Amino acid sequence: MTKRKSESPEDIARRYGIDVENVRALLAGENVRVDPVRKIEPPKDWREYRKWLATDIKREIEARADVLRREGERDPVRQAENEAAKQHGFANGPALNRWLRRNR
Repeated sequence: MTKRKSESPEDIARRYGIDVENVRALLAGENVRVDPVRKIEPPKDWREYRKWLATDIKREIEARADVLRREGERDPVRQAENEAAKQHGFANGPALNRWLRRNR
């Protein structure tokens, strides 16, 4: 079993799109009001946008697969990929998976 590496406040702030100072205050145990998480704007460059979109879709697939796994579904990752493929306009899950691999 590998030990999970702790994340820096900067990493946490980047992931959730909140201010670094608020993250540091929360980690210190202070009661801080944090504004709702805002969606990070996509980059203007098309190459960066595709990478941004690929990571966004991967997170979506992981979250949906986790929900399906908890519900006891069979092969939750493939089912989550198929659902995401329909949502994002791909023919099927493997086609989405190929696109995700090409745009890492």
